[in-house]
Amino acid sequence: MTTTAQTLGDDVKLWSEGVPQLGFQHPCILDLILAISSYHLARLKPSNAPRYLELAEKHSTFAIQGATEFLKHLDSETSAPLYVIAVLICFIALAKGPTPGHLLLVAEHGQISWLSLLGGVKFVVLTSGWPSIFSGGLADYQPQPEKEKQQEESSLSEPLVAGTEDWRLSLNDISNLIAVVGVQQVRNAYEHEMEVLLGCFESTFGKGRDSRQTIKGTMQAIMSWIYQLNDVFIEQLKNKDTIALIILGHFCVLLSTIERYWFIEGWARHTIQEILHISEACRRWLSWPLQYLE
Repeated sequence: MTTTAQTLGDDVKLWSEGVPQLGFQHPCILDLILAISSYHLARLKPSNAPRYLELAEKHSTFAIQGATEFLKHLDSETSAPLYVIAVLICFIALAKGPTPGHLLLVAEHGQISWLSLLGGVKFVVLTSGWPSIFSGGLADYQPQPEKEKQQEESSLSEPLVAGTEDWRLSLNDISNLIAVVGVQQVRNAYEHEMEVLLGCFESTFGKGRDSRQTIKGTMQAIMSWIYQLNDVFIEQLKNKDTIALIILGHFCVLLSTIERYWFIEGWARHTIQEILHISEACRRWLSWPLQYLE
């Protein structure tokens, strides 16, 4: 796990110290640690991949059986292990790699199990706050918010380098589409996802005079969009609604900025190609993401 811990996120100490300690208290977390480590070993040692993949599936099965118990007892006491469980199951799902018909958040066959777990975490955060998750054994590993790098008036000014805010123009085009959606509940859901997505882009690419072309996204900033997804958006995605697909296509750009993590590799380009396979009409609205991912 020591080697794998260094590849799981921005906070190495959380994964190398805090999570293993929590695993000794909750066997299902230990199984998830062993599962993700096995997937990693399958990448590092291709000649032994079948053996490691078999181990990964075995540990994953045991882990999920135990993890479902936490959903029955969702409170501030179980929030920390539930958070770790949800994140690890998410990582494991990604570590399996993309397959035809898989759109990252929805798939043609089967359910995306970690989305329901993330929904549980969202409930705990909304009711108890992040301190309830990063408490006890995880108290020393609470993420620190990034400091503002500029004054607001500087942020609203024009970017210094032409083209560094092309993402904003592309998102504005989607907002124009959303404005004419007839069903208010759906329109509200899309507006919420766009607001969160905008924040993720600004956190990753900067804004105004702080805009930058050399991008190194953070796991915390990118995955926060997935964490805040609402059920209406997921349902629209299952129905292959054009606007939902276009929004997901733009998220692929953010996903590509954290491809230094082995379990993220290939997902961005796979997902956007799957979107085009479903609806070639989306290409017009995905011209910037496609150009960025070239």
